[in-house]
Amino acid sequence: MSDDLTGNESENQPEQAQPEEQPEEQPESQSDSGHEESKSRHGRRLTIMIVASIILAIFSSLVIPPIMFTDADRAEAEKIESKIWDLEQEMAAVEAKIAVLKDSLKKEEQPSEDAADQVRAEIEELQGTVKDYRKQIEDLREEQPSEESTVALFEAIGIGGEVFLRALTMLVVPLVVASVMSGILGMGDVRKLGRPGLVAVLYYFSTTILAVAVGLVVVNVIAPGESFESDTERFKQLDSNSDEKLDLVEFQAEVDEYEKTNSKRQFFLRDTDADGGLRLEEFKGNNVNVEEADRKKMVGAMSRESGLDKNKIQKIFPQLAKEKEEADEEGPSLGTIFSNLLLMLFTDNLFAAAAETQLLPLIVFSIVFAGMLTTLGSKVDDMTELISEANTALMSFVMLLMNLAPIGIFCLVASRFGEAQAKGEFIQTLSQTGSFVLTVLIGLGIHLFGTLPLLYWIFKRKNPYHFMRNMSRALLTAFSTASSSATLPVTMECATQQAGVSKRSVDFVLPLGATINMDGTALYEAAAAIFIAQVYAGVTQGTPDEFDLTLGKMLIIAVTATLAAIGAAGIPEAGLVTMMIVLNAVGLPLEYVSLILSVDWLLDRFRTATNTFGDAVGAAIVDETFDDS
Repeated sequence: MSDDLTGNESENQPEQAQPEEQPEEQPESQSDSGHEESKSRHGRRLTIMIVASIILAIFSSLVIPPIMFTDADRAEAEKIESKIWDLEQEMAAVEAKIAVLKDSLKKEEQPSEDAADQVRAEIEELQGTVKDYRKQIEDLREEQPSEESTVALFEAIGIGGEVFLRALTMLVVPLVVASVMSGILGMGDVRKLGRPGLVAVLYYFSTTILAVAVGLVVVNVIAPGESFESDTERFKQLDSNSDEKLDLVEFQAEVDEYEKTNSKRQFFLRDTDADGGLRLEEFKGNNVNVEEADRKKMVGAMSRESGLDKNKIQKIFPQLAKEKEEADEEGPSLGTIFSNLLLMLFTDNLFAAAAETQLLPLIVFSIVFAGMLTTLGSKVDDMTELISEANTALMSFVMLLMNLAPIGIFCLVASRFGEAQAKGEFIQTLSQTGSFVLTVLIGLGIHLFGTLPLLYWIFKRKNPYHFMRNMSRALLTAFSTASSSATLPVTMECATQQAGVSKRSVDFVLPLGATINMDGTALYEAAAAIFIAQVYAGVTQGTPDEFDLTLGKMLIIAVTATLAAIGAAGIPEAGLVTMMIVLNAVGLPLEYVSLILSVDWLLDRFRTATNTFGDAVGAAIVDETFDDS
């Protein structure tokens, strides 16, 4: 028995020696595994913190304004506003009397010298009275409670968000150049780029068309524009005695008790004939013809949105030019869009393109330059290594910066939502355009949670929602920053570190996707154009200018929205500019874009998140097309 045992031990000796030979390799493997697990746990914690910061920011923006500017403050502000109104009326009467007296001195029949002196003395005395009124009004304004302190608080909070956003944006240009070059160099042969490049372009174009289709279907099914209350319908509702005129009581029938004086001021401003009643034209604001102030407001908003100079805006849209009065001038054609898109691929100054964050020409240069390097062999090994190390260093910088993401995102979201709530614009705007907002969110939701995951499953045969969870930090950052370009560093980090997409696919596909893949933007523009068309059709119904939304016009909107969304690549944050192109293509009045202007900033966050996820899915799908040989 003991011999058998001894023999077994002897026979098993070599087998037992094998595990003793492996401990040299195990520590490194365990270390790598532990490091990856640690990074995964850190990523999950960071995502949870970002979610919590967004929830806290929205909650704070809704709760703090009513606390800082209470109903008692609003009542006091209304009381003072009423006093100011009375003083303004008295001052206006005195100023009118001064005007009459001044006119009497200019008449041909001049009064006697003594009478003239007496009139001048009276004018001087009345001017002193006007100064007293203005001083009283100024003192009351200083005493009047307002929401300015609340707005100032959220503006101060916004500084932290702006710092975080600028830090992310600062990385975009060097990261795009380094990552695209690194991705091309990693292939070893630029000819391997052909199939992945073709698949990437086809994917972007196909998903944009699908997004537009979803937007058109949803907006036609829900038809938010048909339920939109026009000025005419609103006028009829307020006209209780059906005399086709609104008196002050009817005009203020549904006005908040704290806004009575301001509404009274609006009433008298609109009452151009001073007959104590508002006709429909006066109720609408008497702005059927676009005034210079309207043009300036629209040009200013578009300039802030797109980053373009105001003169360029007016050149692109002659309707907004100061001297524009002729109705036969047209905006940019589809040919102009195509030519501009082609020109966006190239630049005469790389440094200027980098300074203006024009990514398309930088990507084209990076692809061509890195492709050339792959043909030069060992002569450029040092440069190749430098580019690879720069890319690695920049990604490490992104991961370091993301540790500040919860604070930066809280500041960004709290500032934007808080300012809107403090000014009374957030809830009020949602109540006025709620059906349109809901329509766009449903459309984006279908594309984000339906179309894109389905494409991912078809090509990858993996759980798309697990992939979405891994990309959640990038989606939350996109929602917070409302910028695909600013989110790009985070998207690349999540795709490689969390979602398991190869670095070569991420380096090539995501920078390109951040510029030309605009699924959410295309869906939004198609839905917004149909919404405006529905509203305009209701307003013009039964008039000589009646607008008919035909199938042909819907197809024009679909094509233009697709091209405009891709064309937006050369103009950062140019959703409003491309929206004007879509409206112009079907002959809708450009001023109607004001219907959606108030909620554009909110919906921009949701469509940016959709764009970002579309980019990530594209990188995962294109990853399958790379040649591993």
